[in-house]
Amino acid sequence: MAISEERVKWTRSELKGGATIEETRRALEEQGFTAKDVKYALKKAAPRADYKKLAKPEAAQAGSKSSYLHADYRALAEPKLVRDAGNSNVTTLFEDELQLYAIRNFLSARQCEQLVNAIKGDAHPSKVDSYDQQSDMRSSRTCSLRIHEHPFVGSINTAIANTLGLSNTWAEVTQGQWYEPGQQYKPHPDYFVPGTAEYDRFAKTGGQRTWTFMIYLNQPEAGGGTHFLKVDETILPEQGMAICWNNLLRSGAPNPNTVHAGLPVEAGSKFIITKWFRDRGTGQPFTA
Repeated sequence: MAISEERVKWTRSELKGGATIEETRRALEEQGFTAKDVKYALKKAAPRADYKKLAKPEAAQAGSKSSYLHADYRALAEPKLVRDAGNSNVTTLFEDELQLYAIRNFLSARQCEQLVNAIKGDAHPSKVDSYDQQSDMRSSRTCSLRIHEHPFVGSINTAIANTLGLSNTWAEVTQGQWYEPGQQYKPHPDYFVPGTAEYDRFAKTGGQRTWTFMIYLNQPEAGGGTHFLKVDETILPEQGMAICWNNLLRSGAPNPNTVHAGLPVEAGSKFIITKWFRDRGTGQPFTA
């Protein structure tokens, strides 16, 4: 769905009201628009001199008090979810080798069914971030669950942000994944590996991935668990259950203990959604 002229007018209004280009760009991304659509809206709405700064993000950041902020990694390791873990429905699975938590019944059966139907309607063969083509690393189907196409996803994004304690303006668009028998996602980290082309492409300007928040939308008949290799822990899918983990150490360096695999589905189908947060964003990084 192409961005509408009404949304271009909204973009122009935000900029005239004092929002920076970076803030407006991230807001459009959070609403689910593609990079191409965001670029079009900003080009149409922003003053020409300001728009040119988009081609030079580092210069724009240096000259703007409202540019991207960077996270305090120690604070990032203690968001609301971690602080509340002992007094809520959050189960701590690991906290030394990696920070890994589970929340049963995070979504209702009805919400899960809505998401499954949305994924079925939008899914396409998955790609791996460092490739522009399909890879045998990941044999599922996937889609971006954009709010302007699926408005009900907005309340789910809010619930995720409030539970974890991190702002959606520091997060990617929620992604849906669909696995059939034999399909899997081989061992991988969610963080971008420094020094790689993938890191240069996705993390240098957009920020490193921090927390992963993943929700199982159904329970396959067999298989489809999430296996963390370094700690030899497999989490079996359960409808509505969320699992979340911090991909970084308290120093901000990637935590190799978070390498995990989506094990092959043996029977039935597996549906999940995933929301990744970054170490760079606009506004305050924490919701509480």
